[in-house]
Amino acid sequence: MAPQSPAASLSLLAGSTGGPGFTDGDAVTARFSSLLAIASDAQGNIVVSDDSVLRAVTQTGTVTTLGSNDGTTPQRDYQSAIRVAIAGDGALWVSDGKGVHRRAGANNSLAFAADPLDMSRKFYPIGADANGNGYVADSYHCVLWKVTPALVASVLGGLADDCRAIDGALDQARFGRIFALASDRHGSIYVADETGNEWDEPPEPVVQRLRKIAADGTVTTLVEDPGTGGRFTWIDTITADGKGNAYVLDARGIVRVDGAGNDTVLPIPADVPYPRRFTADEAGNIYFTTDGGAIYKVPAGTGNASRLVGQPAEGGTIDGTGAEARFSSVAPTALDTNGDVLVASWEIFGAKAGLTTRRVTSVGKVTTEFVAPTGAPASAVSYPNGYAFDAVRRIHYFSEGSHCISDSVCLPGHAIWRMTASGSLSKFADLENAPVTGPVIDGQGNLYVADGNALRKITPTGALSTVVQAIAPANVAVRALAVDAEGTAYAFSNDWVLRKISPDGQVTFMAGAANQPGWVDGKGAAARLQGPQVLANSMAVDPEGNVYMPAAAVADASVYLGPDTPGAVRKVSPDGTVTTIAGQLGRAGIQLGPLPGILYAPSSMLWTPDGLVVGSGLALLKIRQ
Repeated sequence: MAPQSPAASLSLLAGSTGGPGFTDGDAVTARFSSLLAIASDAQGNIVVSDDSVLRAVTQTGTVTTLGSNDGTTPQRDYQSAIRVAIAGDGALWVSDGKGVHRRAGANNSLAFAADPLDMSRKFYPIGADANGNGYVADSYHCVLWKVTPALVASVLGGLADDCRAIDGALDQARFGRIFALASDRHGSIYVADETGNEWDEPPEPVVQRLRKIAADGTVTTLVEDPGTGGRFTWIDTITADGKGNAYVLDARGIVRVDGAGNDTVLPIPADVPYPRRFTADEAGNIYFTTDGGAIYKVPAGTGNASRLVGQPAEGGTIDGTGAEARFSSVAPTALDTNGDVLVASWEIFGAKAGLTTRRVTSVGKVTTEFVAPTGAPASAVSYPNGYAFDAVRRIHYFSEGSHCISDSVCLPGHAIWRMTASGSLSKFADLENAPVTGPVIDGQGNLYVADGNALRKITPTGALSTVVQAIAPANVAVRALAVDAEGTAYAFSNDWVLRKISPDGQVTFMAGAANQPGWVDGKGAAARLQGPQVLANSMAVDPEGNVYMPAAAVADASVYLGPDTPGAVRKVSPDGTVTTIAGQLGRAGIQLGPLPGILYAPSSMLWTPDGLVVGSGLALLKIRQ
């Protein structure tokens, strides 16, 4: 990280800083990427599976990522862990695509290995008791296993492939296909299973059951429910508290089932997202995850859900100032002559077809402008993937993206369209190859596009010329393009190299190593670059010739680096020195304040005299160095 001035900062210009990410911190700043499982201990402390990593959440919403064997580095110990249970001894039982694991501290042991050749063996449903034992269901073979802390496994109940529902003593009981499992800290185990198969000949009706294995080994059915028209629409997940209650998550929401089989729906407010996975603590408090990357808490016996941690994305088209404004997408595409940032999108749906521009002032005030085209329908511009604005002449330019004419045939776009401030729309240029990267515009109103591996220039009058026929070696395409006021272009190609093209077509190397992507700061060939994707305005250049581009997390596959999205902004100086100016390896989300801060998926950027404006998530951020 390069030294920063005291004023170096990452600030919000406009929009919402919520959404997914991968950031530890308090209830306000923490972010989650993909919440797949959740479990709680007797005190209500939570562990979640965030894709391949386990993360701990306290009662106050503070989040920490559980480290690997060194206790610090987030580790890909798991293959999309989908179930987690916390035992009384503090050990974690985790099921994933590899099998079932027991984790005690930083030590991770594989208790059951999945068989990649036998997809019928699924060890996903798991539970744990107060004595540290884990419980594992061999789902489709209808067997329940017990595993001691020493990893000694034995069959607890059921008989392999005897998939019936028989209550009674545990050694005589039988289970159907087990798809959910929970245990309390008083020795009771709860099982959700099903029998029947509507695809059999003749069909056998599907029946779901919620069943309890008491501490003395007696198996009883609490609820027996036909798959249609019954009390439960579909049991997805179960959990248990310390008061003898089980909880079911079905299409109605969270349902509490007491020891006699009586059920009570805990209503969830309409403005709270639907629960995806949930858990209960000893007191009966419920914690559930949502698709928006948040965790909610429902106090015992109520339906009053409140967000514990995480901040869902808040998109839309709402004008306002700063955090009041909302965007459905953010791509700072142009700077107007008065210093306003323009965020443009092309609408081709329904009656509102044309150019929508969100104008953002230097203080973050957002207003919306719309222009319907004349001369050609909005649908003539096929899914534009590039935009440029000639602020002096008030001309908008678009490059076509790929569009599908059938389920199996997609055609690349290769045209540049032009629209005046009054809405007159016309085709401006046709290029030879596809896909087209750009357009970008210089200080004289000339457009530049990468047409395959060639750099083309189009004057304001429409004259098309070739600046250079081959920017990079053969079979290498340009991913991102930028140009300065004088017409010097900068091209980042899919061989992971950044090159500079002078106005007379001279190509010089700036930074990166051919076919060696990565995230390594340094000078010239010692640096490693990856990203951006082929997106409009994904690079920027300042008057001093510094190039700005997003970075993607790349390292050894065993180390978890957060979401697979660009997580930083890097600066390439005229001499080829690469430095990371904002964002952190292995962290994603939005954290404002002193640099480096934290970014989520910075995909487009625009240089302004007041700082670099970056589209990150659903927010426009400003980086001052």
